[in-house]
Amino acid sequence: MRRWRPQVVLHTKLGRRFVTLFILCALVPVAAFGILADRAVSTELRAQALARVQRAGKDASTSILQQFTLLDEQLESAIRSAPNDESPVVLDKRALQVETSSLAALPLAEQERVRAGKPQVRVSVATGAATLQLVRWAPSTIDSARIAVLTVNMRRVVGGVSGLDLVPPASVLCTTVATASLGCVKAVDSDVDGHTPIEATARVFLRYAFAAPELLLTVSESDEEAFAPLQRFRALFVPVALSALFLAALVAQITIRRHTEPLAALDAGTRRIAAGDFAHLVDVDSDDEFGQLASAFNGMTRQLNRQFNTLALRHDVDVAVLGANSRTELIEVLLSRIHDVASCDAALMLMPPVSGTSGSPNAWRLERTRVAGGVGDVTLSDGERVELLTVPESGYAVPAGGHRSYLRGIPVLRAEVYPVRVSGETVGALILGVRSSDGLDVEDRNRVRQLVAQVCVAFSNLQLVDELRSLNSGALEALARTTDAASPWTAGHSVRVTAIAVAIAKADGCDDDTVDLVRRGALLHDIGKLAVPVAILDKPAPLTADERTIMNAHPDVGTRILQPIAAFAPLLPMVRSHHERWDGAGYPDRLRGDAIHPLARLLAVADVAESLLAARPYRDALPLNDVVQFILDNAGKHFDPHFAQLFVERVRADDACLLAALTPSIGATLDTRRREVA
Repeated sequence: MRRWRPQVVLHTKLGRRFVTLFILCALVPVAAFGILADRAVSTELRAQALARVQRAGKDASTSILQQFTLLDEQLESAIRSAPNDESPVVLDKRALQVETSSLAALPLAEQERVRAGKPQVRVSVATGAATLQLVRWAPSTIDSARIAVLTVNMRRVVGGVSGLDLVPPASVLCTTVATASLGCVKAVDSDVDGHTPIEATARVFLRYAFAAPELLLTVSESDEEAFAPLQRFRALFVPVALSALFLAALVAQITIRRHTEPLAALDAGTRRIAAGDFAHLVDVDSDDEFGQLASAFNGMTRQLNRQFNTLALRHDVDVAVLGANSRTELIEVLLSRIHDVASCDAALMLMPPVSGTSGSPNAWRLERTRVAGGVGDVTLSDGERVELLTVPESGYAVPAGGHRSYLRGIPVLRAEVYPVRVSGETVGALILGVRSSDGLDVEDRNRVRQLVAQVCVAFSNLQLVDELRSLNSGALEALARTTDAASPWTAGHSVRVTAIAVAIAKADGCDDDTVDLVRRGALLHDIGKLAVPVAILDKPAPLTADERTIMNAHPDVGTRILQPIAAFAPLLPMVRSHHERWDGAGYPDRLRGDAIHPLARLLAVADVAESLLAARPYRDALPLNDVVQFILDNAGKHFDPHFAQLFVERVRADDACLLAALTPSIGATLDTRRREVA
């Protein structure tokens, strides 16, 4: 069971887009609902609070008026109950303060009203605060002008109103008269300090009953109390909204994961293909269109992988053609990579015997097999040999159960044979085996045929290269023999010098390219003697100064002969400097020591050794031991000590190649050579 990994969903752009859309689909409606609901509830709560304080104001104004009426009745009752003397008027309510005063303290209009037995409410204002006094006539036996004055405590009056549950909790009642405050009272358990109130005003009509100005009653309620349900809604809405968003994101992750994981796998697969990894296959476990797309993608990847492997193998074959020295190297490249092109279980190459070799014509060479390995001869029956030689260009399938000697020990049920032909001649047969009786499919066969065609071209190129090399080598040897043919005394000189120089080069550890360069340079080192007259070459006496000048010019002449040919440019230092001496006494440039080209120093040892071993018109051939001693004595003078020592070591080691080159010259005498010339 695969683990749920959110990062897989968010890894792709499409996944992030889907998750964002899911969240927005949950966030926008919830946010819109929350905003609209908040506004609607806020408006409704404000309207309800305003209606509530307005209703409370009306009820409170009525109650206050009733309170004044009750106070007046109590004052009137107390006046009637008081003795007709100077005794004070006393009310039962301790909270009310009654004083007596003279009627003369009132204005005339108020005196008349009081004498008429009507209550009078007086308003006095001082420093922004107002005081209300309820006045009634209270005559006594002593003073008929006496009045009773009751100072009204509006805070208590209003407080009594608030205590009657006429106003909502957390409200404030304030009364004013003539812009002067009569005091404010908070309702029970109210605390609205620091909050914006919702206010409503009402009037307490005292004019008709008490001949007093109207009182203005203000009822206010805190918005905190008014909007308390909204605050609870908001507090509940936030976790609900967050929970909804979380659930939306979770559902989005779970729902989209099955779509984004295949997309992520396909995206990773395309990136791997873009990076050149054509062996990568995507793993999509789905029975919908994504599974079909992944299957098609994997099929395309396999095809691309095989196509690119085919191209790579053809490239390797081309490179092998350019760098291979034999067919075996090319075959090894082919068989080591053939499984990348075709789904085969075994691969081998059979090569027919080379014409002119000894042995049975039915013994074909097994160059290599990817299953069994190794190289060896396979003896074929006449029928098998004919079968391999007559395989059509399109190939031949060995049926299941068909026994072939070249398949012995290879566990396959079916084999397919493809001929490798060059110029109409069979030079090999590529055999591919599979453990299934169905063999290769059509695409594999097509790729193998294309590859075999490329191999045929490669073999043809190798054959052409071999022919060109043989032609080049023969041409150089023919040119060397032409040079030596100018005098019977030097016949075969260049060929023998070449063999000696090659032996020294191999003893020095030179690579194949350098050995080939030594070989070509040694063959052509005396080409400049074509300009030396035969009389000088065959003169039995010492040369004159002029004749020596002509003879010593042959390195320069040889350089000028070869210089126009670009392919001979690497040979020029050997041709020009093979007569230079280590001590600087040579010619033509009198070079010394390391200034002489290394291959020219090597060639100088081989040239002098062969010359001393051969007879000349002016002397007999020297014995091999004398030649070896001469080379040792002149090491560090005439010869590079290193190459001189290598020559001596190879002679003493009985180097077969070196001795074969020296043998034709050993024992030749001046008289024998003169008789050959005659």
